[in-house]
Formats: sequence, C-alpha cells, structure tokens
Amino acid sequence: MGLQGERPPLSRLTESHRERIEKALAACGVEKLAQRPFRDLSGGQQQRSLVARALVSDPQVLVLDEPTNDLDLSGEHDIMELVAQVNRSGRTVVMVSHLLNLVAHYATRVAILHEGQLDAGPASEVLTSERLSKLYGIPVSAGEIDGRRAILPKVEARP
Repeated sequence: MGLQGERPPLSRLTESHRERIEKALAACGVEKLAQRPFRDLSGGQQQRSLVARALVSDPQVLVLDEPTNDLDLSGEHDIMELVAQVNRSGRTVVMVSHLLNLVAHYATRVAILHEGQLDAGPASEVLTSERLSKLYGIPVSAGEIDGRRAILPKVEARP
C-alpha cells in the first residue's frame, strides 16, 4: 500500500518494488510476517507493519501518528531508533505521541497543543516541570535518569 502512488492501479510489483518492500519490512522486524493477513497480526506486529508501509516509499517527510502504540519496551525502542535513523539521514520526521518520555529522549523540537494554545520549541525548553505541570494540572517532574530525560507525575509519599 505504501507504493500506491508510484505505480498504476492493479499493476504488478516490479523487482525494485519487492526489494524496497523487503527492506522496509526487515527494518521494522516483520519480514517473516509478510505472507500473513494484516488482521491476523498482533497489535504490535500491525504497528510495525504500518511503519514499514510508511517507510517503503522513502519519503522526505515521514509523518507518524503514535508509531509505538501496542509495542513492548524492546519494540518501542527498535521503532524509535529506526525513526531517529531516518531523521539523521536528512529526512524530516513529524510524529504525534502521548509518550512524553520517548518524545523527551528522541525529539529535538516539540509542539504541544492544548485547548487551542500552542507551545512549541526545543524539547529541552518545552518539556520542563513547570510547563508540563501547568499543562496537565498536576505536579510533574522532568529530569534525567541515567543520562536520559524522564518525565513523571509527582506522587505524594505514602504513609
């Protein structure tokens, strides 16, 4: 499906198309699932397949909506590293995510839209305790753990 704009409807895939498909599936770790119907895949496998579909056309701007949904920690890491690699290769990545720890670690610039108000800029300036506490209406702590930015709701000490 990621190649539909490149070839006439109902035409056969070329060898070049097949190679690109195999490369995208392998990059997302789902090459062994290529012959299985999409509906039979787990949620995480479907998500990886959707990222492969987005990558197969080799876009200059990659737009992703919650690309790590339904993935376990290793799958989340794999997809985000792949997305970071795409970005380092000179392509623009626009990603929607509610997973602030991923955003804090991988994004260089962020935009937060809340109640019609836009807060945008470098991730290190936007994803601060003060700004996030105001946004979410609860105390939020933004800091570093093992050299990575981490964002957590502050929890009251239990008796």
